[in-house]
Amino acid sequence: MLLCIFLPALPLSAHPHVFIDAEVNVETRQGRITALESQWVFDEMFSAMVLMDYDTNRNGRIDAGEITALRKDYFDYLGKSSFFTFVKSGKNTIKFAGAVDFMPNVTGGRLSYVFRLEMPQAVPAVGADILVYDPSYYSSVKIIRASISGDGGKELAAGIGVFPAVRYYFGQVSPDAVTIRNKK
Repeated sequence: MLLCIFLPALPLSAHPHVFIDAEVNVETRQGRITALESQWVFDEMFSAMVLMDYDTNRNGRIDAGEITALRKDYFDYLGKSSFFTFVKSGKNTIKFAGAVDFMPNVTGGRLSYVFRLEMPQAVPAVGADILVYDPSYYSSVKIIRASISGDGGKELAAGIGVFPAVRYYFGQVSPDAVTIRNKK
């Protein structure tokens, strides 16, 4: 008992409870990023929990009448965390307050969100990094696919990797990022 009293308290270690596979399409115009289109596919457990609460007619889908509640309770809340999406351009970090074109879907028992983030200001595409992560580490996000559309689709390439300049969860984790570069 004395050990419990006198040992220093250690911080509680949380771990991810939600796992997300993310796809990011970077829209460009005249060499600048204008928007991001994202698709997140959630793990089976989180998907089942959401379906239990929001699939009120129990048909295994999120129908038109069920989307409003899901958006209000789960999706819009992500705006407080920039939808887990941050664009690094030079020394600037761009955050997002709102998203458009939100559409949930269920395939093979897994919930997905498709949505669009319009850039508050366009930034140069080359050298930009798009980070997708939950700073609280409640959710673990893995970027599995990245693409570029718009007029830069032929000249630019999107690479996926870890972004070591940003560290979170007690400095132990770095987020996945999409880095834009010239193909040549």
